[in-house]
Amino acid sequence: MKKLVLIALLASLAACSTPNAKPNREWISVSCNGFASWDKCNEKAKSACPNGFDIGSKEESLIEQKRVMEFACKP
Repeated sequence: MKKLVLIALLASLAACSTPNAKPNREWISVSCNGFASWDKCNEKAKSACPNGFDIGSKEESLIEQKRVMEFACKP
């Protein structure tokens, strides 16, 4: 029973997405896989966007140690 609960919990955390993408903007996708945190994705976005950025989506798979963030630079 504990294994089933753990599998269900991991499956629910496997992919988190926060879509709020706005049309007519260039959206850039970066990954920070492995043991890197979301801070690594944010650092990549900051270096690409000197005026700041908006996050369009974040997807994470704890099982695969995979994180992908989509962002657009502010004008």
